[in-house]
Amino acid sequence: MMVWTLNKLLMALLITVTRLCVLFLPDLALLSNASTKNYKNEN
Repeated sequence: MMVWTLNKLLMALLITVTRLCVLFLPDLALLSNASTKNYKNEN
């Protein structure tokens, strides 16, 4: 019973982390693109 509950919690955590990554990765990609463009423009 305990192991099953732990597995359920781990799955929920994994799904939550995945959803957060899906939400935040595009923003991070945009930020990194913008910073590299600024860096190239300065040099």
